[in-house]
This record gives sequence, structure tokens and C-alpha cells, in this order.
Amino acid sequence: MISRVFKKAFANVTRSGWRAFMITFMMTITYTMLGLLLLVLFFSTQLARFFVEKPEIIGFFNEGVEEEKILEVKNELENKPFVVEVSYVSKEEALESFIEENKDNQEVLENLTVNPFPAHLNVKVDSLDKIEEIATYFNNNDKISDVIDSLGVVDTLRKIVTGIQIFGIGLLVIFSFATFMLVFLAIGLTIYSQRDELRVMKLVGASNWYTRGPYIVQSLLYGIVSSLIACLIVGAFIYFQYNNVVSSLLGALEVKGIGLQDIIIGFSIQIMFAVFLSWLSSYIATKRYISY
Repeated sequence: MISRVFKKAFANVTRSGWRAFMITFMMTITYTMLGLLLLVLFFSTQLARFFVEKPEIIGFFNEGVEEEKILEVKNELENKPFVVEVSYVSKEEALESFIEENKDNQEVLENLTVNPFPAHLNVKVDSLDKIEEIATYFNNNDKISDVIDSLGVVDTLRKIVTGIQIFGIGLLVIFSFATFMLVFLAIGLTIYSQRDELRVMKLVGASNWYTRGPYIVQSLLYGIVSSLIACLIVGAFIYFQYNNVVSSLLGALEVKGIGLQDIIIGFSIQIMFAVFLSWLSSYIATKRYISY
């Protein structure tokens, strides 16, 4: 029986002709969009993690504040449970770092006659939500003259990424619904063209799987083939263009690249989504057009 179901499904695909091509094409677009959406989600997650792992809040101390007082502030910050690391940079270390970074720019170094760099603390936190709390702590400290944090950048980035995700999910929902309806109608049309054959099967007592199975398998074939094509398209983009796109967006910032495990998880989601959508559309179509 199983071999008959698969043979019938392949025969239906072959006879569908242009309909099979259009269904596969439409589903490929849908699953390619899903893959690109997963890339956006991965990228935004890694970017957020990058900002968390970097010193995000810098507190600059007033001129003349004793190192002992600075270390007291450092210890107080280190006792906060959400603070990952606090590093102290003295005036001398800040100057040395500036000289090292500009060693090839002698004109700048020649004009540097005094040390203008204040001592400061670099603070890492375990959550982006805690940036504002540390910034407020620095602003309320009379020993601090200035505060630099990435909260504005992170908020702007979060809004941009959220907007892209909402737009991508909206497009995915639209294309998924269109794909569902396309498969639903295509399976229904195939069933209608074979209605006499199905009527005879019913009269001789054919089981549900025997009559509905070929159409469900037919839909699954569409989904699996189109999802594999989508995986090839997304995989080619990852291999040839992903790093270039990330570099153009972030410049010198370096975030974690996509590993093999991440790719396998993403492709698995694509294929499972394709199988589910194909099964759902064909199941409803056979339930609707094949009466028992």
C-alpha cells in the first residue's frame, strides 16, 4: 500500500506540470524568506551579546580625585550582582593607550604637551537593561565629571532590528498564507480531476490513507523540495555574502560568525516548517474535498 501511495503521489506531481512548478516556486520564496528572517534574528542576538560583552558604561572622574576614592567606587560597583567586570584606567594608562593608538600620527603627538585624559572606570554588565542603572549611579556621584554609555545606540539598534523583524514576520505570514492557499487549491484541483477514481475506491472500501495518502505525500514532496532549494539559496548567501553584509553594517565591530551548528539548526527549522505547512494544507484539502 505504501509503495502505491508514493507512486501515485509522484504521478500526480508529474501530471501537474506548470502547477507543480508554480507551487514549488512560491514555496521556495516563502522558505527563503524564513531563512533570511532567521539570519536577522541570529544577527540581532549576536549584536546584542556583543554590546553586553564590551565595556558599555564609562565614568570619567574629576581632576584631582585620589586613586583611593576611585577604587572605593570600583569596589562598590563590583558588589552589584549584575556587574560582570569593572576595570580602572588611570590618567597615565589612558595617556599611554592614546600614544600607542596614534603612534603613526606624529602631528597629533607633538601637540600633546599635557595629559588631558581623566582617570575612568569601564563597566561591563550582564544585561542591556542595567546600563541605565549604572549610568544613573555615575551621574549621581559628585566625583564623576562625565559619563559615556551605549544606551542610545542600543535603543536605536533595538528599534531598527525590531522593525525589520516585524516587517519580515509580516511578509512571512503573508507568503505562508498564500502558499497554504496555493497548495490547498492545487490539491483540491487534483482531487477534483480524479473524482471518479476516488468514488470507485470508496465503493470498494478503500481506507482513508489509501485515498488521501497520495495527495498528502504529493504536498510533502512540494514542501521538501522547495525547502531544500531555499536552504541552498540561504546557504549560498551565508557563504558568499553574509560576512560582507555584516562588515558593511558594522564596520570595525566584530561579532560572532555563523557556525555549522547554527546553520544546521536554521535549516532544520526551515525544513520542519515546510513539512508542517505542506501537511496542514494537504490534510485540510483532502478533508474538504474527499468525503467519507
